[in-house]
Amino acid sequence: HTRYISVTGVQTCTLPIFRVDPEQTLSKDYQYINLVTQDFELRKQINQQLNEHTRFSYIHPSTVVGKNTSIGQGVFVYPMCAIYSNSTIDNDVLIHGHGFVAHGVRIKQGTIFAPRVSVSGSTTVGEYCFVGIGATLIDKVKVCNRAYIGAGAVVVDDIILAGTYIGVPAKQL
Repeated sequence: HTRYISVTGVQTCTLPIFRVDPEQTLSKDYQYINLVTQDFELRKQINQQLNEHTRFSYIHPSTVVGKNTSIGQGVFVYPMCAIYSNSTIDNDVLIHGHGFVAHGVRIKQGTIFAPRVSVSGSTTVGEYCFVGIGATLIDKVKVCNRAYIGAGAVVVDDIILAGTYIGVPAKQL
């Protein structure tokens, strides 16, 4: 059953969450709403206007989510992604199609992954980062807040300074 609601003039619909392991840790109060917008600021405004017991996150039905994965509010995961077990995705994260998130990964608030991003195990991505199309983050890498990683870059070492990183291996501009 789908119920349509309108929030600040944006058409939305409630959806069940798909392909999530029953043992996954999610708040019992979550209500999943698919917002028909990719505008981060608009999603944030809508979230603030919803009551405190309503949360929205959307995980596409073709995405596979592993056990013990924690997903915050305002998270959008697009088609054909894989999120392995024991990972944490904070609030307001966007993962575009064909993304891969290995076991034990932490993606902090406000981060955006372009299509085909691959993140290896036990990696941490800071707040408000952008990871470009086809970029790869190798095992156990830590990326600081507000780092921008270019398309096709391969991050093999920790990124400790905010800035733009490109190349193989990724270096700061």
